[in-house]
Amino acid sequence: RKHLEMIEFAQSDILIITRFQNELIINAILKKASAGISVRVLADTGMVEEYFAKETGMKSDRNKNEREKVVSNPFYPSKIERKYTQVPFCVLVVDNKHVGLEIADVTESKRFKMAIFAEDQTLSASMTTLFNALWQKAVANPPKIVTKTA
Repeated sequence: RKHLEMIEFAQSDILIITRFQNELIINAILKKASAGISVRVLADTGMVEEYFAKETGMKSDRNKNEREKVVSNPFYPSKIERKYTQVPFCVLVVDNKHVGLEIADVTESKRFKMAIFAEDQTLSASMTTLFNALWQKAVANPPKIVTKTA
């Protein structure tokens, strides 16, 4: 709920580093991007690869390419900038002052444990620096879909 609230009240920009997909958050971000808010998303390559691994039986038809675009980028065809990299944890930065940080489970780093939210420009600047460093290393194209042949 707090993520949705932060996104709803965004005035200028949103930065997201994510290991998870959530339809409510995706829809809220699409709405803000349509309203002119600048949005950049760093998605975890593992998240996209896992999704495609589960979808190994994807039908091959004339809509397959479009379906793959939507799966690998739920913001397609919006103006949202999205890149892919290995994501250590989730971060949300809104308007250079509101920050949401994921705390991963120590025993299983891929599992979400909790989130911490703060309104702090120094923390926001640090997370923006982290975002920009990851953005520079990230790739624009989603991970390739590996299909198994018999």
